[in-house]
Amino acid sequence: TSIKASKTSLVVYTGFYETVKIDLTTKEGGASYTDTAELYSDWVSSDDSIATVSIEGNNLSITAIRSGKVTVTGSSNDGTRITRKISVTVRTHPMTVSVNPVPGGMISVGKRIKLTAKVLPADTYNKAVTWSVVEIPDGVPKRNSVTINKVNGTLNAVIASPGVYTIRATAKDLNNDEIAVYDDYQITVTDDPVESLIPEKKSVTIFRKKNTGNCKTSESIRIDVQGGVFESLSVKNVNPGLVTAELRQDLYGRIFLDIEATANSTGKASLTVKAEDGSGRSARVTAEVINPPSGLAVSTPNSSCEYLAKGRSMKLSAELGTAYGKLSAASKQLLWESSNPDVISVTKNGTVKARSNSGQSAVITAKTTDGSNLTASVRVTSVANSTKIVTDGLWKRMQRTIGGNTEYLGQYTDTLIVDHQGYISLSNATVAEGGYLPGIGKKNCDIQVNKPGIAVKWSTVTREVDKPRATIVLYANTPGNYIVTIKMRDGSPAVKKIKVKVKAE
Repeated sequence: TSIKASKTSLVVYTGFYETVKIDLTTKEGGASYTDTAELYSDWVSSDDSIATVSIEGNNLSITAIRSGKVTVTGSSNDGTRITRKISVTVRTHPMTVSVNPVPGGMISVGKRIKLTAKVLPADTYNKAVTWSVVEIPDGVPKRNSVTINKVNGTLNAVIASPGVYTIRATAKDLNNDEIAVYDDYQITVTDDPVESLIPEKKSVTIFRKKNTGNCKTSESIRIDVQGGVFESLSVKNVNPGLVTAELRQDLYGRIFLDIEATANSTGKASLTVKAEDGSGRSARVTAEVINPPSGLAVSTPNSSCEYLAKGRSMKLSAELGTAYGKLSAASKQLLWESSNPDVISVTKNGTVKARSNSGQSAVITAKTTDGSNLTASVRVTSVANSTKIVTDGLWKRMQRTIGGNTEYLGQYTDTLIVDHQGYISLSNATVAEGGYLPGIGKKNCDIQVNKPGIAVKWSTVTREVDKPRATIVLYANTPGNYIVTIKMRDGSPAVKKIKVKVKAE
């Protein structure tokens, strides 16, 4: 007829159980009886992972498993559908408490600092801690000791004497006062705080990864620290995915900030070195990570010509490799040098000028200035100006046999026949006294035809009579009148235009 419980709501802590008395009544023949709950009712928990139940006689045991809320329900087992519900809140006691360390483990005389603590397990119902000072240095009177706010953990060393103090953080669940855990933490009060932090550099640039020039991917910055101790220093890195940063003290007591690229990406990271002794001293260093050029190549405007006539200029080309990624503006800056500036000079943008006609050479070198350690060079030879290009006309190759011996001769002609070849012998001259001429050839001349119909190439075929220095061969393809133009690539003013007629046979 009824099921009653001594408690309809209760709190149980994990690892413990609570007993609830059950009062069950039955009715038979008009009379009511108190009967055994174990026989006439069944009990279940809405979540056995939070709390489990069991009944023995009229005593219902509720055992806490983990934090949470469940409903425990008892039901009559005789079909009368009589029920009773009990609300159960499961809470967790603190098992451990640990004071979060203060960087450096110290505080300066005259300063305040707020201590914090971690209480475990994470689902502990009441994580409040009580703070106290449990040990002061020998010889320090209590009036000169540190004090601490027992609720918020603010440590006061305004009038404290130097020394090592022991602070205790106690965690006590308010609903179960007999359980208390604590952690003792030692903190040093110092009268020698850091007075200044001065880095030798406020910014550094390093490379994301090494290239063939073994560019630097790390750097150490000396930190000039006045006062205090090394242990009180910390470094905050806002971009740990870009660089790593660590403080180091060498055998001579010098302090360094070691910075190294992670090779993940490029960008900037702000690094703050701070004195954690309450002095408030800090210094900031900015580290920039850039991609190194993967290679460097230098060439003349026409890579097959490295001659330059006296008084003439040409701009060299420099190409930086980007295999490691996009380059910064700084990585594109180059330093140009000449090994013999009296012969070939070079400007800061890579423009070279011939100062001599002696035939001497200079090695022109380009160097990266961003620290990537790449160099590339090209040799340029100073020559005299070719003032004239000479040819004795168009000739074709002839063959004759005398006494069983075959010889080839050049026969002059004014016309080429389609599908035949013609030759032109070339030489150059200068008015410069004692000037050096390298001669004419495919390394220092350009050949152009005013229209399609003739193909032109350099040839080694010569007339046996005088064997001129250079020869070009003309392949006649289409009838017409053509102009073949020869120019020097070294900047010389000499130009030769040759008229060539092609006709069908």
